[in-house]
Amino acid sequence: MVTPAKYKTVKIQQLVSPASTKTVVIPAKYKQVPKRVVDKPATSKVIKTPPVYKTIKTKVLLEPARTVREVIPATYKTVTKKKKVADGYAKWVPIVCKSSMTTTTIRKVQEALREKIFIMVR
Repeated sequence: MVTPAKYKTVKIQQLVSPASTKTVVIPAKYKQVPKRVVDKPATSKVIKTPPVYKTIKTKVLLEPARTVREVIPATYKTVTKKKKVADGYAKWVPIVCKSSMTTTTIRKVQEALREKIFIMVR
């Protein structure tokens, strides 16, 4: 048996023009970036200021510490002390009252007072 030929369409790439390099101009892109630059350089001025004075108190040693011996006189004080000389006792003594007052009693009291005054005056 005879088989008929079958055909199919095949795509083939054929070189139309050889490869070459081509220069394409791509424009540059710019971006604005802030930058600090010296507008005016730093300067210095000489300004005269008057001096300021302040009073400060300080302790200054005039003479070094030393030991001085001084005689301090003794001081005395009179102290009264009670000392028991005898034991206490009870004694009945007549007392002058209105009912026992007589001219004789009055005369004895006056004489005793005169003697006491006479002794004190001496």
